[in-house]
Amino acid sequence: STPEAPPTERSDAVHAVTPREPNSQLSAAKPAPSPAAPSEQAADLRTSTLQALASDNAGDRIDAVRAVRDRHAVELLPDLLALDPARDPDLAPTLISASADLANQAGDAQRSAAAARLAAWLTSETQRSQTAADARGNQSVLVEALGRLNTHESVAALSQVVESEQVPVHVATLAAEGLARIGDASARPAVERFRARLAQQPAADGFGRELQTEALATADRALAAWPQ
Repeated sequence: STPEAPPTERSDAVHAVTPREPNSQLSAAKPAPSPAAPSEQAADLRTSTLQALASDNAGDRIDAVRAVRDRHAVELLPDLLALDPARDPDLAPTLISASADLANQAGDAQRSAAAARLAAWLTSETQRSQTAADARGNQSVLVEALGRLNTHESVAALSQVVESEQVPVHVATLAAEGLARIGDASARPAVERFRARLAQQPAADGFGRELQTEALATADRALAAWPQ
C-alpha cells in the first residue's frame, strides 16, 4: 500500500493577523476651540452693536439695543447714552427704557451719570414737544424711566416736571408717581405745589376732570408716604 503523506503543519505565520499601525492623523484628538475671553466677547458685542446702530434699518437698530439690554451688557451703557433720541424717533423709546434698565444694574456713579443724561434728554424733548409728536411720546417714556432710577438727579428732574406748568397733566402725574416710588422726601415741597396748583385749576371737560382727579390722588399718595 501507498504510505500516507505526513500531515501538513499549519503555519501560524500564514494566518496571523499583522497589527496595523495606527493612523496618527485619525487617532490624534483635535483640541477643542478655546472659549473667547470675557474681554473679547465684550469687544465683539460692542463691535456688532455699533455696526447695527449704524444700519439704515430701524429694526436692526432696535434689535441691537434690545440685545444689549437682554445680555445685561452694562459696559455698553455709555455707548447707548452717547446717542440722541431726537435723531432717531424709531429707536428712542427702546433706547430710553433700555438705558434705564442697564443703569439700575450699574454702580452708583454710573447710575447717577445715566440719570443725568436721561434728565438732559428730558429737557431737550420737553422743548421739542411743542412742535414734534415723537418728542411728546419720548417725554412720557423719559419721565417713567427716571422714576425707576433712585438718584438725586432723578429726583431733581422729576421735581422740575411736577413744578412746570408747560407739562401736560398726565406727564406730571407720571413724575409724581416716580417721586413716590423713589421715596425721597426732599421732593415733598414740589409735589405740594403741584397739588395746590391742580386743585385751583378748573378742568376743561370730562376727560380733563378725570386726569385731574387721578393727578390729585397720585399727589395725595405720595404726600402720605412722606413725613411732614
